[in-house]
This record gives sequence, structure tokens and C-alpha cells, in this order.
Amino acid sequence: MLSKTGNTEDIYESFVQLIITIGKAHTHESYLPPRYLGAFDEEKIAFIEYHHIVSVYYQNDFNWNVTPSNHSTKEFHMLSDLLKEKLEKEISLFDLHKDEKELRKFIRSNFKLGKQCTNGINITKNNFIFVFQRWVEKVKPSIAVNWDDVPKTRVVHDALRGKSGNIA
Repeated sequence: MLSKTGNTEDIYESFVQLIITIGKAHTHESYLPPRYLGAFDEEKIAFIEYHHIVSVYYQNDFNWNVTPSNHSTKEFHMLSDLLKEKLEKEISLFDLHKDEKELRKFIRSNFKLGKQCTNGINITKNNFIFVFQRWVEKVKPSIAVNWDDVPKTRVVHDALRGKSGNIA
């Protein structure tokens, strides 16, 4: 969640800044992603499901070492241009005063305190890549099989080689 003082911030720029912050810290490589990313200021709050933006972290040749709060870098503008349409289409935007009832309903429906599963996690479109990478890292080596001899479907073969694609 990224917060800004005042209410003159462009909410889309706040999301780009948050996305650069996450990319710079590489947290998307080490932690399960949240269901939503959020940004707010004194007037509004907005959320976007993580799966809508996850692909930006896998861009080749992108400099994640820029200062996230510097909105004048070419990297900031590149991500802003890349994400503008997606953000405009996919965010849930609420005015903190006018939309209080809708915001409360959204929060009750999507954020449950103390409702996390302790025996495991549900694999979703938000965390599939992370879970699969952890499986390859932690579980796959413990399975006594010669992986070169195992016939691979195209999806599994591409996933093991690091290619992304849709899973039917």
C-alpha cells in the first residue's frame, strides 16, 4: 500500500511508484504476492488485483534501480505508459468520503483478518508463478526421478524453461 499526503496526487502515478518500489526491492521474487496492491491519499483510495500487473516484473532489460519517487525518469514514464490502460480499466477507486459504504463493503468482501489458512495456501492466479518457482526450488529436487526422461507437456516444458503462458 502506498500513501501520499494531500489529495492532488495522480492515483495512477502512485501505483507506478509502488510497482517500481516492489520491483526495486525484488520482493515479488521472495514473498507470496498480496491479492491486491493499493494506493491512497487524503481524498481517495484505490486497489488493483496483483495478477493484473505481475507481468511488468518479468520485463527484460528494465532498470529497476531508479528512485521510485522520481516521476521524471524514463523508466517511470515507460511503466506509466505500459500500465495506464490496465490501471484505468482494472482499479477499484473510492472517494474516502463519498464512497464510504462501498469502500467498507469492498474491504469486508476482500480482506479477512485472521482467515489465513495455516495448513497451506490456495494456489491462485495471483500466486501461481511464485508457488511454482518455490516448488521447483524446494520440492522437485527431492523427487527421485530423472527429469530428462519424463515426457513433458508443452505447458510444463515451457514453465520449467521459464517461459510464461496461459494454463488451460
